[in-house]
Amino acid sequence: MPPKLKFLRPDAAEKAPDKTFPASRQCVRTNPKSEKDPSNFVIVSYNILAQCKVQPPVYPYCKQSALKWQVRRRRLLDEIVAYEADIICLQEVDHYEDWWLPQLQPHGYDSVHQIDTLDGRMSVAVFFKRSMFQIFSTQELKFDIADAYLGEEKPSSAVKKGNVGIIVALQPWEDSSHPTALCIANVHLCPGLKSNMSVQRKQILMLVKQLEMFNADFQLPVIICGCFNFLPYTEHYKLFTEGRFQEKPKPPKQPPSRPTAEAISRTQMVVKWTKPHEGDAPIIGYEIMRRAGGNTVAGFGNPQYFEGGERLEATVCRLSSAVSYEFVVAAVSAVGRGEFSLPSEPKQTWQNIANPPKNRHLKHPKSAMESTPMLSMKEWTRTGSTGTTPRFEDASVNRAVAPVKARKRSGRRDKNHVHSLGLSSAYGIRGVEPVATFLTEKFKGCVDYIFYSREMLRTNTLLRLPDMEAIADPDPRRAAKLTDMQDYKPKEWDDRSYLIETDYINGRNVKVSNPDYGGEWKPRSLPNADRFHKWLPNSTLASDHVALRAELAFCKDRLSSEWH
Repeated sequence: MPPKLKFLRPDAAEKAPDKTFPASRQCVRTNPKSEKDPSNFVIVSYNILAQCKVQPPVYPYCKQSALKWQVRRRRLLDEIVAYEADIICLQEVDHYEDWWLPQLQPHGYDSVHQIDTLDGRMSVAVFFKRSMFQIFSTQELKFDIADAYLGEEKPSSAVKKGNVGIIVALQPWEDSSHPTALCIANVHLCPGLKSNMSVQRKQILMLVKQLEMFNADFQLPVIICGCFNFLPYTEHYKLFTEGRFQEKPKPPKQPPSRPTAEAISRTQMVVKWTKPHEGDAPIIGYEIMRRAGGNTVAGFGNPQYFEGGERLEATVCRLSSAVSYEFVVAAVSAVGRGEFSLPSEPKQTWQNIANPPKNRHLKHPKSAMESTPMLSMKEWTRTGSTGTTPRFEDASVNRAVAPVKARKRSGRRDKNHVHSLGLSSAYGIRGVEPVATFLTEKFKGCVDYIFYSREMLRTNTLLRLPDMEAIADPDPRRAAKLTDMQDYKPKEWDDRSYLIETDYINGRNVKVSNPDYGGEWKPRSLPNADRFHKWLPNSTLASDHVALRAELAFCKDRLSSEWH
């Protein structure tokens, strides 16, 4: 029989662990005052590292004998059985038919699994105690169709990573003490690399939408286990725990009024503006663009950046003589550049009197009748504005685009809202997730979680993660001892075993023993402090992930309905 788990209270966390139990099988009680309730249930989530991925030269720091399937499968089985879980969610499962199914059935487990769509050898599997639960509904998740499921017109081949999941509704038996059924999801998402971030988001959206549809009829407590491959407190993590997309920091707003321009030479103008709202970060500078001669085809260009968040004017240089210019201004912060202002009224640079231009871009309107007095420039710019894309010759200044009509708010929910599952992380209830659940020579981080409905469930005990110092393993690539480079041979040390002396009688050299011979000199050896590694897998843990185990209790007064 496997040893029973040992539960530790938080006040005993500093004490030395019990030597009779492995470090990976000790649990800490998160609610010391709560008593053991027979209606509580234990769930385990474990990425067991598929054997098809254990190929040389992978994991060179681990002894090759410990990576053999005949060795790993027995160690994994003993560890999983020792957790005495009611529900077990495994990821990266291969050898399901020939090992896991026949080995866990004698321990009282039934199971369902979903095979990887690309590889075909790995799968996710959910095992449950047949004496406590029975299946009344299942739903397979194939994340390769996430684009089509989310309604995108042009599905991308980038989403075809082969990742799968499974949703299982477990019904308690009639004589069970469980007040309601459970909705269990077990998933394995693609790695959260920079190129896969959008793919991972689509997989998450598909998962939560499928879960809400699956659970719409009964509103059961939801538990999501798996290898999610994203770090704590990232955008995707908060998407689970908060149910909404994180709003991106806002750049500075548009300046409240049009800038003004004033010529100071034939090639320079001073542009002034009013300070806009800075958004979510302080303003660090301004960007100015210009448009010459009322050219509405090319638009504004020649951007110039002026540093300084407190400045409200700037001198724009390298302009053309006797040409009209319009200017737009945008504030810049660490978040990004804000919206550009409305264009300034056209102003003309000074002209060279000795060499006036022959063609003027800005033409003053001429009256059809000689008796009609001509309009001043100020009156001209106030009349005839259409709000579209006028030219100066049309007697109207370009006032940017037409005003946008105010949209009425509809009854739809917030566009950033994604789901209403109300999830919390079992290991994050203290505000801090584990440092690492996946630990190799190339990567270290927390990527495995157990999410649960915080309104209907609460955590009672958690499995204490293994102490990596205690399970350090010798690295076969490194020598056990190293030569002490600071240990030099003494000058008086004589390591000559014989001496050469001259035999004058016979006229030759002969070898004689050296009376001062001290033996062959060898510097001392020191233990190699870098020989032991703290990565997974090793001789103690057979996977590159660690198992998560949580005992959950029902909040009976908050359940949507009772099953019996």
